[in-house]
Amino acid sequence: MKRFITVLLLFITITTFSQQKKYSLLVKNVKIISMLTDEVSENMDVYILAGNIALIKPAGVKKYLAAEEIDGTGKYMMPGLYDMHVHFPTKDAERFFQLQTAAGIVAARIMKSNEVTLPFKKNNTNLYNPELYISYNFFGNEDISEEKLSVLIDSVKLAGYNFIKCFGIKSPAFFDTLMATAKRNNLYVCGHALQNIPPLKLIASGYRSIEHVGYFDKAKPATLDSLIDIAVKNNLFNCPTVDWAMMVYHTVPEDSLKYRAGFNIGYKLYKTAWDLTYAATATELGTKAKQYGDYMRNDVTHKLEVLSKMRGKGLKIIAGSDAEEPFQTPGYSLVDELKLIKKAGYSNYELLQMVTTNAAAFFNKQNIIEKGKTTTFILLAKNPFDNIDNLSSVEFVFKNNSIINTKLLLTKIK
Repeated sequence: MKRFITVLLLFITITTFSQQKKYSLLVKNVKIISMLTDEVSENMDVYILAGNIALIKPAGVKKYLAAEEIDGTGKYMMPGLYDMHVHFPTKDAERFFQLQTAAGIVAARIMKSNEVTLPFKKNNTNLYNPELYISYNFFGNEDISEEKLSVLIDSVKLAGYNFIKCFGIKSPAFFDTLMATAKRNNLYVCGHALQNIPPLKLIASGYRSIEHVGYFDKAKPATLDSLIDIAVKNNLFNCPTVDWAMMVYHTVPEDSLKYRAGFNIGYKLYKTAWDLTYAATATELGTKAKQYGDYMRNDVTHKLEVLSKMRGKGLKIIAGSDAEEPFQTPGYSLVDELKLIKKAGYSNYELLQMVTTNAAAFFNKQNIIEKGKTTTFILLAKNPFDNIDNLSSVEFVFKNNSIINTKLLLTKIK
């Protein structure tokens, strides 16, 4: 009888254990930055199944089976980052995007494409590359009729492009046809402030985002507030890219470069190219170097003043690195962009929104840590609410139902 009871208890135990759901990943005892609020949830267990957050519960209460475990003790889990202004690199694209992933970037909005961008996206099966949202570009010199433009835009969506970026536009009539055809195809149009399109017309057209604080930085003080109000009403996003403006004309002291995010990583990989570019640009600018530097510094200062007004009125900001200039380490320079924007008065929570929830909202998506959500996430060694520099402390990236150890990834990048 005693033996029968023992066997029965063992059978019940084995049956119960086998019936426990087997999750693909458990991140245990982690601190969660959900991006739903600016609070941190302490000591939580997060279970992942098929790329979804299946369960979030207090650590240590009850444990379930998982194929893989990560000890999150002392670490911070938050949604993966979006870099919302990237030019597709002219060379070493794999290395460029792997550096982005190592920096915690899980999606990149490609604002300037070339002939290899679309094939690269269609063949983007490398786990170490972020998801790419790529643009079809207009530069303002297109020799095409408005009738043929409609046919072209119809084909852009079918080809696999995600949105349209304008560097310039041929004419107001061309712009109207572009916007109407893009809307019919559910394609967003965004890009530069267009010199031959009045600001109010562009903002009211459904233009999705304006890059580089365009229009607003040239608005007179008497009209700036109302222009921002109209932009908010029309759900316009703004992508400042102020770090590019600071770096492109060497407007920061050379001895300060070592304090930039990811500098040691980037300098090891790009040292020769950076040094040559720095010297070539300095020679090209010659005696005008100081003049250009002063101009860009003043320009950034003014843009930060405009961003401060945008913050007060609730205009949505998305952040992009616009990297590839000297000493902008791909991926990591997104942190340098946020550090500059912070000078406009934004909190660290608001800065994180720019590269998580705001960025996802641009594409009508969500990017939060919550039960039931399809997810990407990153694990940080330090709390980015304490210091935005801590956003550079990424140790793990979860995407496509796979976990990436960033230290190991960096050893693979040559």
